[in-house]
Amino acid sequence: MKKQIMTLAGIPAILYGSRSRNVYLYLHGKNGCKEEAERFAATACEAGWQVLAIDLPEHGARKNSPERLLPWVAVPEIEAVYARMKPVWAHIRLYGVSIGAWLAMQALQGDAPEQALLVSPVVDMEAHHEYDAICPCDRGTAAPGRGDPHGSWGDPLMAVSVLGAGTSAALAWPHAGAVW
Repeated sequence: MKKQIMTLAGIPAILYGSRSRNVYLYLHGKNGCKEEAERFAATACEAGWQVLAIDLPEHGARKNSPERLLPWVAVPEIEAVYARMKPVWAHIRLYGVSIGAWLAMQALQGDAPEQALLVSPVVDMEAHHEYDAICPCDRGTAAPGRGDPHGSWGDPLMAVSVLGAGTSAALAWPHAGAVW
């Protein structure tokens, strides 16, 4: 699979796959990075799609950068990346993980992609932060009953919301981190 490292709108990015008019914008979750898109890209590229993954502030190549992972920083960055994608690709879809999914929902409200695959999306940021304040546990290792009311944290097959019309048959099978 072809892999091109680049900077887009001043943000470190990787473009996976051969030239196509179809692309997924991949936004990782907390503690993630653009390189984690490679697993998804292996499937998407076989179906004729490219995958463009960026590093959110404080993540990946931007881990020690001065920008903070705050909505008023990340949302304009995602908007800028998306604006640069539109003249290049005819079909743009989104693959967002957790906080990446939430930030994308904020950034792309007025210019939605044709489909969004949201893995464990944060849908209520205010409640999410209130819960963190009363239960400051490590979600990646929390045991059921100890800060994990649903017994699902750490489960890579926890949830996926699919928004938009149709899914490519090549993408309609389970892979790590998603349930179809």
